[in-house]
Amino acid sequence: MKKSMSSIISEDTLSKVLDKLSEAVPRSLEGRSDVLDAYGQMIKVIDDTLTIHRPWYIGIYRVDPINPLQIRTLPWRGPSEACSPIDLEKGGVIWTALRSGKTQYVPDVKILEQESTTAHVGCSSEMTGTEIVIPLFGPARGKTRKLLGAWDLDLNVKNVYGTEPAGINEYVHRLENILTNPGEAILSRLYQDKYPAKLLQARHLYAQHAA
Repeated sequence: MKKSMSSIISEDTLSKVLDKLSEAVPRSLEGRSDVLDAYGQMIKVIDDTLTIHRPWYIGIYRVDPINPLQIRTLPWRGPSEACSPIDLEKGGVIWTALRSGKTQYVPDVKILEQESTTAHVGCSSEMTGTEIVIPLFGPARGKTRKLLGAWDLDLNVKNVYGTEPAGINEYVHRLENILTNPGEAILSRLYQDKYPAKLLQARHLYAQHAA
């Protein structure tokens, strides 16, 4: 059984890993016209590059266009089964990110579980580290942007970015900058290919978030 550890990753190492990721993600998408092929290559690169973070689950959850009170995972990387679908009423870190429209950084999911039964949806008891969720939006229309889904990164290292707020904010912001645009591009392409625009307009009104 894998056990999580407290972060002992140096700042220099973290910075180098994120530098490498910022170069590898765009490169993984070059020349790939098929959206799921591009997505699969991207999450493999993320999983491989973040080895030192001990990734447990790397993937994107999408808002279900037929039942927008559910989220479902796209193909993911990790040793565990993914929780899918997840209903709004179950709560959890992903739904917190979607409701707020803001990235969620949870340094220790087990502490969160002790605080509230709906704060964290755990798919495996072996995942006991950090969870990072980055909400993903569609193109802006006027003053609103529709929520399409979210990156979900489960990392089996507690306090993966340390305990100092300034350091945490810096690394999370860098991760957002690396993953947000390609994640939004993947979901936007997927929805355009699979779902009529009128259906999206009707089903996603609940998810509008002020730009």
